[in-house]
Amino acid sequence: MKALKFLIPFALFVTLLSGCSTVHNGNVAQPVDKNGAVVPEKKEAKSGGVFNYLLDGSDSESKNLVISGRENKDLSTRHLGLIEFTFENNTEKWIRIKDLKVYFDSTHDTNQKVKLTSGKDLSAWYKATKRKLLEESSKKQMASIVIETLGEGFVEDKDENVLRNQGADALPGLNESLSLNAINKRFGSLEKSKLFPEDHLYSNDITIPPGFFVQKWILLNTWNHKDMIYLDHLYLDYKTDDAKTNTLKLDIRKRRGQWQDDIEFR
Repeated sequence: MKALKFLIPFALFVTLLSGCSTVHNGNVAQPVDKNGAVVPEKKEAKSGGVFNYLLDGSDSESKNLVISGRENKDLSTRHLGLIEFTFENNTEKWIRIKDLKVYFDSTHDTNQKVKLTSGKDLSAWYKATKRKLLEESSKKQMASIVIETLGEGFVEDKDENVLRNQGADALPGLNESLSLNAINKRFGSLEKSKLFPEDHLYSNDITIPPGFFVQKWILLNTWNHKDMIYLDHLYLDYKTDDAKTNTLKLDIRKRRGQWQDDIEFR
């Protein structure tokens, strides 16, 4: 019965976010060089006049693991941006992603100004968002189902009538969210696994079965927008089993949503 309770929301989550027709609804992340510039694609001729698009300086690795992402506009607000990620494994082997970090351009001290919502803050956001969706009209039904699936890893404390992030109380000083800089520098994989729910981008290493895809998410917190820049892309650093560090650039949105809607796009 417990397994069934898990499978039903997971299936709904995959169906909703993939739109039933494609795995990737978001933009596909692109490899960048040491200077942060996107590596251009090149054509490699194959038999029969068919072309295979490869990336300079790489083999077909970029097609073996496809990573995409986007802002979820239904669950984002002016100061909180929910970003969804999809990791697709097109190989016959298991892919394991380790030491993953999210960050923005180093200009304007952005990584110190953006917080990765965590600990009790994350539990409070989940509970408040769920309550808000229940109060709104049926047009938010899809978002309501998605927020339920994001709840994997949250447990309800019936005595105190609150939601707790599993493990949020296991480490000291985690009652409030920390900046991306602090999270990336302060915590290793073990600590992160205690700090975030199971399907969170920073919870544990990411394991993708052959021929399948998995989906993750993060919640970013921005404030004092008069001194902030509009965030339309981010970077991902990660390692795979070969211990090679990969860096990708991901455009997370092309159209305005509620998140940072008071900042001029530039």
